[in-house]
Amino acid sequence: MQTLISVNKNKLTAMAQIEIYFDGYCPESLLKGKQVEMKLNKDDFWESLETGLQMTVFPPYAAILRWRGRGKFRESSNEIASDELVGLVLTAAATETGMEIFPDKDKIICNNVDLERYLSEIDPGNSKVSSL
Repeated sequence: MQTLISVNKNKLTAMAQIEIYFDGYCPESLLKGKQVEMKLNKDDFWESLETGLQMTVFPPYAAILRWRGRGKFRESSNEIASDELVGLVLTAAATETGMEIFPDKDKIICNNVDLERYLSEIDPGNSKVSSL
């Protein structure tokens, strides 16, 4: 991760430089050079049509959940994330019990290396892909 140093009232602060954002397409598929849509599933999570990766959105954050979807999408909805979302900060999901769908604002995913590392921690469950 690249780091920027800023000076704020005589105090040095390290800030991560964010290189990737969530724009509605599956981040896991983007790593492979594919642009795959995410659609609302029956659990009200954005789910990749290809990988089952699930995300929640709490602007300005988009959290990648630690488990995959089952491919059960809302029948009455044609909503796709790329039509509605742009420039959200990618984060890991919180790990505290009862908070697992919320963004962990201390675990921002800044680049492809961070993303690959986090994806390796996700429960493969019903994954439609075997590995990255």
